[in-house]
Amino acid sequence: MKNIYQLSAFMENRKGQLSDILSVLSEHGIDLRALNVAEVSDYGVLRLIADDPEKAQRALTEAGFVIAVNPVFAVAVPDRPGGLSELLQLLAADGVDIDYMYSVFGHKDGTAYMIIAAKNMQTMQASLDRNNIPAADSLALGI
Repeated sequence: MKNIYQLSAFMENRKGQLSDILSVLSEHGIDLRALNVAEVSDYGVLRLIADDPEKAQRALTEAGFVIAVNPVFAVAVPDRPGGLSELLQLLAADGVDIDYMYSVFGHKDGTAYMIIAAKNMQTMQASLDRNNIPAADSLALGI
């Protein structure tokens, strides 16, 4: 698996919470490559890919936020109608159970990237290998 790490933070469902977290990252010169917010009534979960995940984790932890770091896949998807559907069909055929996914900011050379977390990361890696689906490395994402 390529070394792409996602930071996750639980956020109180209150005004300014996301801004507070992003301000800490900004103050430390940390740039984002992908961001996803999922919310329920009382709290939210922020998931992000930063250009320097270790520095981002350190800065947010020092600012009092509880941060988890997990490996995820950044998977290349043809940037055309049906590209994501085709990828998901291949993964499903190989028994990959996706927990969640979200897109990366921007794309280049006709390729977009999706961040994907699977219940079994080894099954996911085997499916990517078997189907010749490229996973992005940190260089491709500008990390």
